[in-house]
Amino acid sequence: MRCIRLTVATACLVLGARASLAGERLQPDRTRVVAADRWELVKLAVARESVASHLRFFRSLQWWIRDDPGRPAPNPGDLVAMGTDALAEIAVPASPVVHVRGSLATTLRVDGQSEIVIGGDVRKDGRIEAEGIAVVHVQGNVDGTIACSGMAAVWVGGDLRGEVLTGMPSMHLHVKGDLLGSVRPISRPALLYVDAEGDAPSNVLAATDRYRYTELQIAARESDLAPGIHRLWTGANGFVAVAGPVAER
Repeated sequence: MRCIRLTVATACLVLGARASLAGERLQPDRTRVVAADRWELVKLAVARESVASHLRFFRSLQWWIRDDPGRPAPNPGDLVAMGTDALAEIAVPASPVVHVRGSLATTLRVDGQSEIVIGGDVRKDGRIEAEGIAVVHVQGNVDGTIACSGMAAVWVGGDLRGEVLTGMPSMHLHVKGDLLGSVRPISRPALLYVDAEGDAPSNVLAATDRYRYTELQIAARESDLAPGIHRLWTGANGFVAVAGPVAER
């Protein structure tokens, strides 16, 4: 089994180990230990996304319901579980399940069929590189990079201010906050579907369309574009659907 390197703050924790319920606390190296109650909210968000998607977090959910006596235990070699921010270095197996309760502030490389759950942010110095089939959940903001060369579904629970790089054959991107960063292909443009629940400025959408994806469909709750369904600026197949104007905040 080929192993690749992930920088993380501390050694792997046994899944199910409980952090302080009082909230986050700092380690001596200034990394944050995430409270169990906040991690429960992350797990619930992942469960909803798994129900809604054709690419599911099925192995993560198997781990989280592992106490069911009638259900076989998952393969323990698949899981890399971190209770803090990811900063220092461990090995990641092929086709892994990666659970980081804190934020990602380093490069994480995965391949095969992988599941990645980040309980915090992907910081400016954080980067996810996924080959193969990947599902990615980031509970917070993305200020760094998520690059998926194969089929992928990515959920961002906060704002996307960094960049998402798409691959072949398709990417489904869901942003619950504002879509303010860059979305572009790693190499050849293919199929891209974007659902933005916050503000999606027209200049960001037009910049994405300039790559002439084979098909590009974008649904935005807010934009400086007029409400309605718009044709693309340059691409031949797809649309931009806007629900309403940018709300005052």
